Amino acid sequence: EGDVFIVEDAVTSCVSSQILSYSYIIDLFNNGGVDIQASSDTLNATFPVGTHKITWRASDNCGNVSQCTYLFTIEDCQPPSLLCINSLAQSLDTTCTTTINVEDFILNVSDNCTPDSVLQFGMREVGNGSGFPAGTEIDFTICDLGDHAIEVWVMDEGGLLNKCVGNIEIQDNNNDCDCGLQANVSLQGCVRTGGNVQADHYTVFADVQGNQGAMSFFQTTPDSCYDFPVELPLSYGYQMAIYAGRNDNPLLGVSTFDLLQTTKHILNVE
Repeated sequence: EGDVFIVEDAVTSCVSSQILSYSYIIDLFNNGGVDIQASSDTLNATFPVGTHKITWRASDNCGNVSQCTYLFTIEDCQPPSLLCINSLAQSLDTTCTTTINVEDFILNVSDNCTPDSVLQFGMREVGNGSGFPAGTEIDFTICDLGDHAIEVWVMDEGGLLNKCVGNIEIQDNNNDCDCGLQANVSLQGCVRTGGNVQADHYTVFADVQGNQGAMSFFQTTPDSCYDFPVELPLSYGYQMAIYAGRNDNPLLGVSTFDLLQTTKHILNVE
């Protein structure tokens, strides 16, 4: 609703009397009806939101009559009032999921024109879109533990919007849920000697030990450089060991001194 105050004024050329009589007819919502009639030069009343038509009539004592008609519109320019909870905490249920609804965040909401039952609501995580949200709830899983900023929106019949931002912390109070997401890890490097010379034709082995078991990889390359792509579940600790070996030329690197020492060992001299 809105308050309307209008004063109409007219002039007359009637010499015998300058007194004028006024009246008006109002057609609410401009639908062809006659809803309000009054004999006055002043309109001071409250009208519903919408476009209405008023017809003024002025007459003098000489029999002169004049009238004019125009429309006036009552608009809702005030967005809904919205008060939200600043912060919430919610734990995962036995299925390791939880759902929050827009009502969980709303402390109070009202509008000067639109009934509460007609107000529309929406919510989303901050940064996940623009404009009025399409949904009124958000699902979280074990992989969403921690704080999340939430936008709560309200819209009235006139399309006026208001929003507030709250925070929710997703918790796993029973500590019995597993995220199940994996991280892609790449183990890369090259085999080098103690003198920092790159070796060649080595087979490189990698062992990964963690709470989820052990994984082993091996790779043989001409330049002894390796690249092991590994997918590891998140939220666990791991130990990794990388070592290299070569058995295609057993005498490579064996010196005369090595042969002498080997002979002594065989003969049980030393």
